[in-house]
Amino acid sequence: MGFLNQRTWAILAAVSTQAGISSGAADAQALRTYHIGNSQTWDSRPSQLPEFGSQIGLTWETGYHIKCSSGLVNITSNPDSTCVRPTADGRYQQALSEGDWDALVVQAYSSQGGYTETLGNNTEIIADLIGTARADGRNPELRTYLYTGYPAITRPISPAGQFAERWLAPSDDDADTEIERTRATFDHLLGRVRAAVDSEVFVVPVGEVLLRAEALIDAGEASFADNLGEDLYRDPVTSSVHLSEAVGRLLAAYTVMATVSGQPTHGIGGPDQAPLHDLVWATVNDFAAITGVPEPSTALLGIGGVVMLLRRSSRSR
Repeated sequence: MGFLNQRTWAILAAVSTQAGISSGAADAQALRTYHIGNSQTWDSRPSQLPEFGSQIGLTWETGYHIKCSSGLVNITSNPDSTCVRPTADGRYQQALSEGDWDALVVQAYSSQGGYTETLGNNTEIIADLIGTARADGRNPELRTYLYTGYPAITRPISPAGQFAERWLAPSDDDADTEIERTRATFDHLLGRVRAAVDSEVFVVPVGEVLLRAEALIDAGEASFADNLGEDLYRDPVTSSVHLSEAVGRLLAAYTVMATVSGQPTHGIGGPDQAPLHDLVWATVNDFAAITGVPEPSTALLGIGGVVMLLRRSSRSR
């Protein structure tokens, strides 16, 4: 995962401008997404996606309902309670009942605050949220994405393989099984929600991106970090559930963007971000069955697509 050098970026900028695919291109893809979850969803920087999108030719508008330390049962039981000020679209009831959206991004989370979060009740809640957004013929093309939360990690230094051990823990596919931040839990939840609704449902695989990041770090092959707990998480406690500003939150944001837009995020933040973009784009493509991300097409090629094609070309020489 090497960096693109400055000369390559200069060439890219010139080529993309001549080809009409610069950030200001008239045919830029436009997206409106609504995000429901807790502080782990906020870690994916929904308020900054419009800014990030503008750097790669995407017009992106977001709304969000964020209730800290809460799962979906807690959130929907207290619909007027948020820890982040909503956008003009309002809290989720107003936003989904009145807004036009391309995608709904929803985060399931472990039981908190006396509210039991299970596969069964989370499936019902997500299906109801989708139904609200699509009522009366609105948002017929709505795609729903399950944003995978991620397990707590030891700080300041996490043991090698700790994330993998926790993320890959087994889980029963029963309605009464409580939500855990594991691959198995989200696999079960995806299957249940897909069976419950007649619209497309996918996953934003932040957990899988972090799993691969840990493997690269533990192998000494990550240019962006030396230790998962120290560099990708941030809480000043021994068990951290929040991602770092410099690396972790960017990985989460890029994963949302790549999954929902179906195109790479190369070009956001400049050449120093290339290893993060590489990691995210490889992951969302390798998990295409759950992300819905196809191979890049010429119709969607922006600056990120040009970067990827240049990389593939250089590696084939």
